[in-house]
Amino acid sequence: MTTMQLLTITPFPRLKMKLLFDFLSFNQLNILLFLLFFGLWTPSDLFSQVHPGFPSLTPLQNAESLLSMKRYAESIDAFENLLDRKEKRGYAVRGIVRAYRGSDRAEIGKKFLKNRLSIAKEPSDFLYGLGYWYYSEGQIKESTIYLEEAIKANPNHALALNNLGAVLSEVGDHREAEQRVKEALELNPSESMFFQNLFLIYKSGGWPEEYRREYESYLEKSRPKLALGYGKVLARNLRQKAFKDYSKGNVKKAVENFEEMVSIYKNVDYTPGITAAWFSLGLLYEEQNKIRRAIDFFRKVLKISPDHIQARQRLLGLEGKNDR
Repeated sequence: MTTMQLLTITPFPRLKMKLLFDFLSFNQLNILLFLLFFGLWTPSDLFSQVHPGFPSLTPLQNAESLLSMKRYAESIDAFENLLDRKEKRGYAVRGIVRAYRGSDRAEIGKKFLKNRLSIAKEPSDFLYGLGYWYYSEGQIKESTIYLEEAIKANPNHALALNNLGAVLSEVGDHREAEQRVKEALELNPSESMFFQNLFLIYKSGGWPEEYRREYESYLEKSRPKLALGYGKVLARNLRQKAFKDYSKGNVKKAVENFEEMVSIYKNVDYTPGITAAWFSLGLLYEEQNKIRRAIDFFRKVLKISPDHIQARQRLLGLEGKNDR
């Protein structure tokens, strides 16, 4: 696996998580499962809370959902059904690569893409797919060739620009990588993956503090979409730190990180993030038996998200108790 990731990874290896669970109380496990949920579901922030009433899925989201459940054959069919639609075709191609690789049929997936490329009137998505395939296999030279061809065929192919940025960072050309990903962001400032990749490029290049300065600059310049994307990445990294701090028993530091998350989410006016962070703080204070503080945060959640089932359940269980 290459070091430059195109998706956010889970905060702990599966084995380490299993060993960790063996030593946790039921309430601690409750908290970690909640935090883990928010560590995994980052693409497009599809779900803002653990809730049984999930919104209906688009065809692309349904295919992604099947892929996340490792139902590879079904997800391949679902992605392939989207290939005749120009909109989001690049995402469908990307999903096909991931699904074939996940099912240990990567070579079949590559052959499929090459066949589609040979008959395509608009080849950029399939050129991108092959570039992404080679990148995923660690074949940087081949990946670069196909990604550059995809951009030549369609200079506004944001996914290809982003992936080329990942490739350039992989070979140490971090500043050029930065430019390619920023071009992708200008084309699609709503794609959270691009913001995450830019952060990873800055981190690999040795100047992660520049990312926060740019976030603050976009706040000052009133560019809300870019400020939101940058802010979400900063908040996710704080969430990861909070997760690790909590797992090590440093609840105080975990609380501080979540409070900083709230500050960022308020700056970018992202209510689902505020809700998630406040609910997490309520759980953490409850774990410390600081019942009044926990109640305060659960009430805050319900004030801006009245249908938050978990917050209401926690609040009902705590009302009437006193700090111990």
